[in-house]
Amino acid sequence: MKKRAVHAFLAVFLFLPLLWGCATSGKQPEGNADDFYARALRASEDRDYKLVVEYCTQTIRLNPMHQSAYKLRGAAYGLLQKWDESIDDFSKALEFSPGDAPTLEVRGHARMQKAFSLTKKDPDAAVQLLILAVMDFDKACKGGQKDACRTLNEINSVLESMKDGQ
Repeated sequence: MKKRAVHAFLAVFLFLPLLWGCATSGKQPEGNADDFYARALRASEDRDYKLVVEYCTQTIRLNPMHQSAYKLRGAAYGLLQKWDESIDDFSKALEFSPGDAPTLEVRGHARMQKAFSLTKKDPDAAVQLLILAVMDFDKACKGGQKDACRTLNEINSVLESMKDGQ
């Protein structure tokens, strides 16, 4: 009888927690796409951009058509200075709405930042990214984004002064 009691004790207090840990360690967090997106928005308000990326990734896993999650994750990647990921997410968001001027503008900024990071390592790639950024700013400007127009004018002014200086 004592042996059974000992075995029951071991099973309940030692082995079940181990089994529970194994069973739950690979479990996905609970919630639907909208729940995860709401969590991402709260994390964004708290400026926890790594958490924003995690929650948006869960949102997209559950709903690959969630355009806003791509935009928010793209912005979070940008704030984390992960330019390639940022550009990729904004590009994916633009697949759903190609003329979305605000998204074109922020993708242009991400491309421009990526270009600046490449100027010494790979000047040719930097120039190509700047050209793509200018194209994004141009489309965003034509779509009514005034800040994109200002950025485009500043870039053109710099290019003109460089041309005049040669």
